[in-house]
Amino acid sequence: MTKYKAEDVYNNVWRVEEVKVYYEVYIDSLFVMNLMLNLMLLSLVNKGMKCTATHSSLLLGGAIGAFGECLLIVLTQIPLWVRLCLAYGVVSVVMAKVGLRIRIQNYKRLCQSVAALYLGACLFGGILTFLENQMVYAVGNIRVKIVGVLFGAYLSYCCLAKIISKCKAREQERKRMLCTVHIYVGEQTCELKALVDTGNGLYEPISGVPVSIIEANALKQGEIKQEQCPFRVIPYHSIGEAHGILSAIQVDRIEIQREGSTLVCEKAILGIYKGILSSTHQYQMILHPKLLED
Repeated sequence: MTKYKAEDVYNNVWRVEEVKVYYEVYIDSLFVMNLMLNLMLLSLVNKGMKCTATHSSLLLGGAIGAFGECLLIVLTQIPLWVRLCLAYGVVSVVMAKVGLRIRIQNYKRLCQSVAALYLGACLFGGILTFLENQMVYAVGNIRVKIVGVLFGAYLSYCCLAKIISKCKAREQERKRMLCTVHIYVGEQTCELKALVDTGNGLYEPISGVPVSIIEANALKQGEIKQEQCPFRVIPYHSIGEAHGILSAIQVDRIEIQREGSTLVCEKAILGIYKGILSSTHQYQMILHPKLLED
């Protein structure tokens, strides 16, 4: 057993040898990995933000980003904080500008694209860290690890691209179902956006006329007074409301403008909704689908 003198302990006489750690970097493998990841990130951002990027611009932007990142790693004589500023403040901006073909004057869109790249990089970083840790127990060759990690990243890219495509398809379908409606009551008129909802099955119980839903505030903004219109009462049922009553009015006519054509509906009935139909204020009215068939 080793014994230490009391004065050595009290005077903290401990000698610690300096340990230097060296890392071996394969610059070619690093460049290829960064190039592939940059291409995936740029492609995802291009799909999500609907940019006008081409295959050549994506490749060039990815190569610029990969070269800049490798160069900053090699230049160890530059302070770390300077390299970080150049990587996140210059290289990423140039990569987004060139790869996504965004004009430098469009600061807002450029900042949005860079932020989207950062978000995608964080997501990919978490996935790659997990895959890299798993590959440690599977293989020992560094190049095989790189191939495995890139393959996992590609599968993640395919999944994210599929999700983005589905979200874009839903958004396009929703926009296709939006139309412009003009409401006429005597000399007064009101213009607003409406959504064609196939789930709307309301009918006036006596005449059987389809009933559309409109926000009460939209009528007020259009200066249409409900007192000037014939009053109707529409019974309905929904989740949490087995026997509901909806106040409605009958207007002279409505004109529906959709896909370059105009459809006129005389004596249309509008149910009055006191709340907000769209949280994003994309529309203020829900049209009955039967109105487009007549």
